[in-house]
Amino acid sequence: MEQKKRNLFLTFFDGIYLKNPVLSLFLGLTLAILVTTNVQASLYLGAIVLVTMVVVEVFCSLFRKVLGKILSYCLAAILSAAISCIAVMVLSAYYPIVAIPGVGGFTNVLIVSFIPFVSTTSAVLVKGQQATEQGFGHALFDGLGSGIGFVLALCLIAVFRELLGTGELVFTLDADRQLFVHAMDFTLPFFLTPFGGFLMTGLVSGFHASICRAFENRKKPAAVKGEQA
Repeated sequence: MEQKKRNLFLTFFDGIYLKNPVLSLFLGLTLAILVTTNVQASLYLGAIVLVTMVVVEVFCSLFRKVLGKILSYCLAAILSAAISCIAVMVLSAYYPIVAIPGVGGFTNVLIVSFIPFVSTTSAVLVKGQQATEQGFGHALFDGLGSGIGFVLALCLIAVFRELLGTGELVFTLDADRQLFVHAMDFTLPFFLTPFGGFLMTGLVSGFHASICRAFENRKKPAAVKGEQA
């Protein structure tokens, strides 16, 4: 039982860091480039992906005995498309200030045209296929870990892009209020372009890979000492 709990924890931790969908596996790069010009938009879209990953992986795991590789992709696409439609309707009805451009006169909104990309992103489709090779527990913890890792990766990239591109972080609270965190007057609008997003994603991924490599190198001497003992 203790070993099973440990394996579930490792599955959860791998999804967040060591096997992060964006920074390690390079999945969902379209969303990472399109939406990370704003931290708030990244947080909302990342939350939608988190819910989608959990639902897709759980269902694909439950029906793994009847699903092949192709059918798992189909089920993942159908489920993610349904969740995307629900997310669009809920945000448009209850929080239009971040869903519909122009509402309240603010410009930093989560444009609803980004949300349908969730239904075709490789992060969800690939994870759904992998879940057919896992039990329910591992699929659930992998979905949670990978979803949280996806949110953290988007937000981290967005912090750098928004700060460098605009010099501040902006959060829309409601139709009449915005929260500004001003950091600097010098800006590089280049980082708000798609190529700037691609470049920043690569830089953050490279830094993440160097940390993972250093972590692995620290584990090797400990493993060698254990074998010698």
